[in-house]
Amino acid sequence: MARNEAADEAAKKVAAQKKVKLKSVGLSARPIIRLAAAAKQAIHQPPQKRNIALYKSLSKPHTLIIIQMRTMYIGLQHFLYKIKASDSDRCSCGEGSQTPRHVLLQCPLYREARGIMIEQLQAIKGLRGKLSDYDSLVSNLQAIRYIAEFMHQTGLLQQFRHVDMGNAEQDQEQGSLLRGSGIDVEDDG
Repeated sequence: MARNEAADEAAKKVAAQKKVKLKSVGLSARPIIRLAAAAKQAIHQPPQKRNIALYKSLSKPHTLIIIQMRTMYIGLQHFLYKIKASDSDRCSCGEGSQTPRHVLLQCPLYREARGIMIEQLQAIKGLRGKLSDYDSLVSNLQAIRYIAEFMHQTGLLQQFRHVDMGNAEQDQEQGSLLRGSGIDVEDDG
């Protein structure tokens, strides 16, 4: 406790010596200061209740997949290319950049698995007419479980390759989305 108080006092002394008046800062710097303050506040805000509810019923791997899909910070070619970890952003199908949107809604390599997933999604009342709307799909409480499972079963997300995504009974009951599609989980697309 005494160490914390001593450190606190030392920090207060340093802070008191280096005060900067806003008037001494040029006018052009003021918007930057406001932006920095807003960014700092945004970082420290607790998550919204809707987001907590969205992930509450999911397993940790499903939650991570959905968060990555919603933020687009995901181990697919497009993101890897942006961070210079890949030479190309192209999907192995050759029809576009390998983004979560492309894999989920367009990639011909996963057409059969996508068809099975869409059949499951059609049973969800709030999604009728929105099955091609990426943002609606990845923010729907009932749909995200099927979407995360679809993305996991594509085998594209290397970090989840050896993760058991749920209980075995449920998996046997629903069946693999990729079963019969000619694509193995180990296939990178």
